[in-house]
Amino acid sequence: MHRSTTLNLILNQCPFALTLYEAHTPRDRDVFQSGIAAHAVLQAVIEHPDEDPKALAESAVRELVTKGRGFYGVPEPPMDVHAATEGRDVALRWLARDFDGIDPRWKAEVMLSVDREWNPCAHDKAWLHAIVDVVGPCEYEDEDFAADGVLVKDWKTSFATDDGALDSIQQKIQAVLVAAHYPDAAFIRRQVTSLRMVRTYTHDLWMDDEGAETLAQWRTDIEHVCAQADAVGPDGKRPARPGPRCGGCPYVLRCEAAREARPPWDGEEEWVHPGDIAVRYAVMVAMVAEMAKTLRHATKEAPIEVDGGTVGISIIEQRKPTPETAATLARAWFDPDDWNAWERENPEVLGMLAAMKPGAAQVKAIGGALYQSRGANKIDDWRERREALMGEALRVVESGRFGVQKS
Repeated sequence: MHRSTTLNLILNQCPFALTLYEAHTPRDRDVFQSGIAAHAVLQAVIEHPDEDPKALAESAVRELVTKGRGFYGVPEPPMDVHAATEGRDVALRWLARDFDGIDPRWKAEVMLSVDREWNPCAHDKAWLHAIVDVVGPCEYEDEDFAADGVLVKDWKTSFATDDGALDSIQQKIQAVLVAAHYPDAAFIRRQVTSLRMVRTYTHDLWMDDEGAETLAQWRTDIEHVCAQADAVGPDGKRPARPGPRCGGCPYVLRCEAAREARPPWDGEEEWVHPGDIAVRYAVMVAMVAEMAKTLRHATKEAPIEVDGGTVGISIIEQRKPTPETAATLARAWFDPDDWNAWERENPEVLGMLAAMKPGAAQVKAIGGALYQSRGANKIDDWRERREALMGEALRVVESGRFGVQKS
């Protein structure tokens, strides 16, 4: 049986990632936890539309941190409290800010399956299967026409979610499954909702001749991906493709092909093709990013000492703008005789400066233009005046920076 989530591994990473998944290879699941929690909260709200969303959210968090959440009958360990409450907050913010909100007709976590002939079937007989976040009736109406359709909605917690998500294999699979299970729908309203950005991307796929052609092409595309998933070598493994797609792969640190993608020279070769170096570079960047996830968590309390330095979070001082930065820069630049009067007469200038959110680089550049160190307009105390402007316009704050620090 093929699932939309596992087929994503082939397209987003490589076929070997699916092999590692099927082998139950350990991976870092922390990145998924807040999203799982947000889904759990929204599922509870949809299933109990007459109850208080806040109370339902807290109940979902308690369930997650004490019992965990299972998938396909496989239990997951209890969730970290921080991840569970973060997901709760994401879901509740969306519920508070989204204009349309929850439709009481929606169904959450809907299991849809088809057999090899694309006919609806039970889960245990499925060739292709997906769990859809939301399925429910929807309508289209204008002055001349009205029609009943089916909504298929996918919640996303990634900040990077945009309208391109509607073109993903996951969305195409959900659409063809809904079309199989709801053959009388006049249209399918496909939606991807960014919970963090409170933004929904929508596409209505009408079940006319053009829509039928689109679904037929999507079914063909899905069959190609499923065929690639079925293409297993004599050793029971799928081929690995180390390179840029290693970025974001949860298995990169346990992947044989990635481990073998070391720097392709040992000091004896006279020349190495830049393309070979590029592949190794992409793999190593992905591996470093994956290792950083573990180390960030391990060094929350203190850095780890290594020979020659430390790895972890170090405290650095940074200059940051304040609510008065725009006014400070305007006062220095325009140098009015009566600042209060100038401020009343030029609110648009201050508004523009504030909207630009000037930081340390911009303040330094303005100081350089005002207090020049050379030429006809040179000022003897230019250094002191620049530093004074920086001190007045910015505040010094301490922040943490993760990385390697030499001793």
